[in-house]
Amino acid sequence: MELKEIFDMMVEHDASDAFIKAGSPIHMRIYTEIRVVKERGPDKKEMAGLVSGITDEQCKNDLKTRKNCEFARCLDGKWRFRIVIFMEKDNYVMAVRKVNLQALSFEELNLPVTLLENLCRERRGMVLVTGITGSGKSTTIAAMLEYINKNVSKHILTIEEP
Repeated sequence: MELKEIFDMMVEHDASDAFIKAGSPIHMRIYTEIRVVKERGPDKKEMAGLVSGITDEQCKNDLKTRKNCEFARCLDGKWRFRIVIFMEKDNYVMAVRKVNLQALSFEELNLPVTLLENLCRERRGMVLVTGITGSGKSTTIAAMLEYINKNVSKHILTIEEP
């Protein structure tokens, strides 16, 4: 198994997250539900090969010392993938998050256009965007920032707890 195969499966299934663990089926978060997308995931040896092939020396060192590492990769200039690898009982586990590099409009996201446009034009206050993992918080914020940048002269401050 190669990393591009995982990325391609995520794009094909429109998954926001993928969870790969040696000896387990491959799971993906698709519209907030965790689903099995491939019954046979990598075995321990295949997973070690996958991790070895995608990590640099710093990440390999972090895996040895801290038992985890994080990095990002891009695909086709449209998608960015944040990858976290960690150790669980001497096995590698990988969590991958797909991020669209193109900000979508409110209409494309099927969001309440007038409500969000009015919210983006507010002169003061604070906006909190909350929800469960994979529910579209970052995507919604990106659309709001894109709207503000194109239509309103404002300073923007964003704070996100990773």
